[in-house]
Parts: sequence; C-alpha cells; structure tokens
Amino acid sequence: MGSGAKRRGLRTAPWTIKVGGKVAKPKTFDVQKLLNASLTERVYRLRCVEAWSMVIPWVGFPLAEILRSVEPLGSAKYVAFRTLHDPKQMPEQRIPGFPGRTRKACGWMKPCIR
Repeated sequence: MGSGAKRRGLRTAPWTIKVGGKVAKPKTFDVQKLLNASLTERVYRLRCVEAWSMVIPWVGFPLAEILRSVEPLGSAKYVAFRTLHDPKQMPEQRIPGFPGRTRKACGWMKPCIR
C-alpha cells in the first residue's frame, strides 16, 4: 500500500479476505500473498454510442479464482462484499448512514443478508 496511507495511520497489514457462507471449503486469504502470487493485468475499453470512450487499465486478482478455490455450493445464489469498518482508522465512517453500516445502504444485496 502507498506511503500516504501509512502516514495517516491506516494499518494496511495484515489484511485478509474471508470467504464463507454456502461454500464447501471456507478460507481466509492473506491479501499480500494474493498480490504477490496471482496478479492479472487487463485493459478494458469502453465505447459509448454517444461518442465517448475510455481505456481503463486494471491490475488485480480474479474473483473467479478465489470462488473456485472455496467451491461454492449449488444452493449459493449471491456474493456479498463487506469491507473494513474501523472509524478509528477511517474517521469518515463516523458519519451517520455511512455505506455498509446499515442494510438500507446496500438494499440491492438484501437477498444475501439473512
């Protein structure tokens, strides 16, 4: 992670990704190991009929690889994402209604919140 984040007190290690729920093999992944091992580079080109276009370079790890490794069950219908909520490190999260703090903030994901 960038040095700017460290100067502001954002702790960027150890960061993990936990995958659970309707999977055969729940796992916790170390983000640094993912970034060191399996980065993929892609370039997305978007063209609109209204005469604009964008070229977006992307570097990351494919979600499909993570999902394949945990073996989702046939009854799994959705993938839900939940991010870090730590107002001490991220003061903006103290704002009432900050995304991710209530179900209303992610209403489109209600089917995966039981």
